[in-house]
Amino acid sequence: MKRVFISQPMNGKSEEAIQNKRNKAIKEVREFFNDDVTIIDSYLKDEHKEGTSTPCSMLGKAIQLLGTADVAYFVDGWNAYRGCRFEYEIAKAYGIPVMEE
Repeated sequence: MKRVFISQPMNGKSEEAIQNKRNKAIKEVREFFNDDVTIIDSYLKDEHKEGTSTPCSMLGKAIQLLGTADVAYFVDGWNAYRGCRFEYEIAKAYGIPVMEE
């Protein structure tokens, strides 16, 4: 079973937009791996919604989760967002295979 980390842009997006995009990504990942996946819960919903964390601290938490992944999946538009770009570079640097939407 593959553990999959999903990286997606969130800054300036509504809860509904984030969830819709995330659900689409999960569906695509499950189809690709024939449901033989565990999706890492990388959406730090409370921190994002309430603004209780800084972008840097949220990135730190995301990197910890990324470190447990077998595969990292990057949602369209990831390369326009600093945090997603860092996650991508870290995945590549540490040999975590990446997939892009």
